[in-house]
Amino acid sequence: MLAQLRRLLCAGLLALAAMPGVLAAPVMVSPPGEPTLAPDVAVGTRGEVYVLWLDKSPQVAAAGGAAPDPHGRHVSTMNLYLAKSLDQGRTFAAPVRVNDQAGEVWGFATSRPRIAISTAGTVHVLWPANAVGPIGKPVLEMHYSRSVDRGASFEPARRLNSVVDADMSAVIHGGLASAHAFQALLVRGSMVEALWIDTREMRSSADNGATYRALSTDDGVTFGKDERVFGDVCPCCQLTAIADRDGHQYLGMRQVEPDNFRQAVVATSTDGGRSFGERVSTGGPRWQIDGCPLKPTILASDGRHVYTASFNGGGQPQGVYFAASHDHARSFEPALALHAEAAVSDSPALAVGRHGTVRVVWHAKTGETRRLHTRASTDHGKTFGPVTEIATPPGNAGYPMLATGPRGEIFLTWQQGEQVWLDRLN
Repeated sequence: MLAQLRRLLCAGLLALAAMPGVLAAPVMVSPPGEPTLAPDVAVGTRGEVYVLWLDKSPQVAAAGGAAPDPHGRHVSTMNLYLAKSLDQGRTFAAPVRVNDQAGEVWGFATSRPRIAISTAGTVHVLWPANAVGPIGKPVLEMHYSRSVDRGASFEPARRLNSVVDADMSAVIHGGLASAHAFQALLVRGSMVEALWIDTREMRSSADNGATYRALSTDDGVTFGKDERVFGDVCPCCQLTAIADRDGHQYLGMRQVEPDNFRQAVVATSTDGGRSFGERVSTGGPRWQIDGCPLKPTILASDGRHVYTASFNGGGQPQGVYFAASHDHARSFEPALALHAEAAVSDSPALAVGRHGTVRVVWHAKTGETRRLHTRASTDHGKTFGPVTEIATPPGNAGYPMLATGPRGEIFLTWQQGEQVWLDRLN
């Protein structure tokens, strides 16, 4: 009888540990009462957990004074904060402001600043900033800062993009003359690659954005001149960038094809990011949309296996689709709708955890409120377990981000109402 009870207890504990949101109680990271959004998360080599977010409480004037949009669109004057945990996300130190110029940060839930940690422990942060261009009109610049004391303080921000004298203020909402935004950040060893979507080649609302980047080979001490990588990208669908253990680098974006088909695609570099091959579609329904859907193509990798998740509005159901490649993103298996029964599913996040488990998290509305949901695959994305709702506080939960720790643990951050929370998943 005692042996049987032990077996039942062990089985129960294993089942409990397999449930998302159970390993560690959810923790509110942002200060109570301060409206925040768009979190990102990264884990250092020592296991320290960093959570980055936008704080919209100041609402101070942008650097130089951005002209307000009469419809309130695409105007953002915020600050950027970082908090660090040394105990696996159970407690966090007091937040540190990243941007040295108050209110300069431009961002939304669909265009979040990015954070990455180098093997040396340097904390790298990338964001779009409000400024005034050479023709006297507001612009968005790509700003970068780093911390060499593991997040205790940050260097003054640096502009990475070249100065552009174009005037797109009649086309871009918010009266912006040019924009360098919707960024991605990739750190590998001492290499730091900052990427963004650039409007310098656009002349009308019918034109597409281009992908530009600036590269550092000395852990962010210096950056080379920015350079063009790809054209014909959706002007406001955030980029993603990752590297695998085999030395490949992958860039996720939404390519604009003739007749405004906006496909989720992946480009691969085999020479350390110096050049990229042709972009490969991740599949799924063909989505034709006359305008920017504001939807990124999310990436994760495990050896030759490359995983993608993105919103697709081209078929039924509309929502989050997953696709896997088993040949370093040369081709992808047919895309899978992850939450077909949901009225709305969007904003996916991806990570590879212990034993190669692929974890996808997204927000979906199946009732009155938007909640976080997840599915996991243990066979490199060939099959998935059932949809499970993640245990979060009551109310709207959304815009998740994931990061994998040194022991394969997966950390989840998300926006709960107007607060930033963190939990640890299997």
